[in-house]
Amino acid sequence: MKEMIRTNTADRLILGLCVLQPVLSVLSYWLITLGGNTDVTLALRFAMLAGIVIAACVMAERKAPFLWTCMAGAALYGLHFWAGWRAGSFGSPGRVISDLINYIRVFQIPLMTLSLQVLLKRAAGGYQTLIRGLTAVFFIIAAVELLSVLTGTNPYTYANKQIGIIGWFYLPSAQSAVLTMLFPPVLAGAMRDKTWKTPVIAAIGFAELYFFATRLAYLAIFLTGFGLALVFLITERSRKLCIAVVLLCTLACGAGFFVSPMKQNQDRVAENAAARQERYEELTQQGILEFGTEGSEYLTYVYADRLDGLVDRFGLDTVAEFFDYTADASVLADVRLVKRSYCELLLRQSPETSRWFGLAYPEMTWKGAVYDVENDFHGILYLYGYTGLGLLVLYLIWFAGRTLKALRRDFRGTTTPELGAVGISLLCGIIHAWFTAGLLRRPNASFYLSAALAALWYLTRKTEGTEVSES
Repeated sequence: MKEMIRTNTADRLILGLCVLQPVLSVLSYWLITLGGNTDVTLALRFAMLAGIVIAACVMAERKAPFLWTCMAGAALYGLHFWAGWRAGSFGSPGRVISDLINYIRVFQIPLMTLSLQVLLKRAAGGYQTLIRGLTAVFFIIAAVELLSVLTGTNPYTYANKQIGIIGWFYLPSAQSAVLTMLFPPVLAGAMRDKTWKTPVIAAIGFAELYFFATRLAYLAIFLTGFGLALVFLITERSRKLCIAVVLLCTLACGAGFFVSPMKQNQDRVAENAAARQERYEELTQQGILEFGTEGSEYLTYVYADRLDGLVDRFGLDTVAEFFDYTADASVLADVRLVKRSYCELLLRQSPETSRWFGLAYPEMTWKGAVYDVENDFHGILYLYGYTGLGLLVLYLIWFAGRTLKALRRDFRGTTTPELGAVGISLLCGIIHAWFTAGLLRRPNASFYLSAALAALWYLTRKTEGTEVSES
């Protein structure tokens, strides 16, 4: 009886965790839209994390993984805090709290993953319970997007150009990661059922990615469509009709490339880039006429456009030398590059310990301007140093190595549509982490990374009828 209660609780916790994700995201959007902030929803997410970790720890047969994970996380933050203290970054309690909150956003990934591993093992439905939860999320997001369009409240993926359907979700990069990671396992689950779900979910999912308008969402169309088609051709050829539906949707999205919202946005980006280059050339000539070509003063006006914060903090000579005295708009107007350059210049002024254990999060803001980098892996590097990035990479490699080990033991038994779908989901997530800052430090998106990693663990924990070690 006690075991049955635990099993039912695990199923409910998984379903509840999934459904709450879009609900909290929509609440965050409206809080911001109505002039508030996301402190309430962030507190709710942290409380939810604490609750699920405690529940999973109680259910777990072995408590040691939770203890070791928490100890490792505390040790890393201790070293990070020491590096920030040496750099003089913690001048007030508020700055410490801000830095700690940002750290928890990252550290919640291994905690949530470990908790979901326990819940999946305990749940009666196992992986299928997770798929039911993710499918519910899929339809909730679709309903929210539809409502936003019908009510004229869609804020657009690119608000300044009024391009893209995002629905009542605040951050485009994070929502792009959510959509691309959510779709493959949900679609694969529908294809497995061989019911009406396949055409419905395929039509909705591919349409969401197509109209979202980002390049990564558009790329996910082909990773998901061709990837799942290949996986099912290898493992479940009897699903030929489902495979045909998925391929048809994928090819339809490809055929619509030239009229896609993504293409429209890229055309606008190209137009703006050309206009900006002309403006930069004029500003450079203005500087030359006023200051001559000696030194770096002639770059004063052109660097004031996007590099004013860097110049203000580090000086014009330092910034000009760092950018090799260029006036190329494709370089100076690259927001991602500018933010990475700010962090690199900041590291050059910091003690060596900052390279190993990271910069304090409050240092990413200078006179109201935020220079937090827009690439997750760079973000981990600058915020938590070589040590933090190395631990993250080793963590991901552990899951990859575990999967290869299971495939080597029993390739036929391990190679399933579910495993292929989770692999595609993780690939989409890693791509987003490489090109955007919308995954690793965004709890609304990193949940799906944790879910995919936990699912990968679950799907590879049994081979040849025996359980693979949980360590």
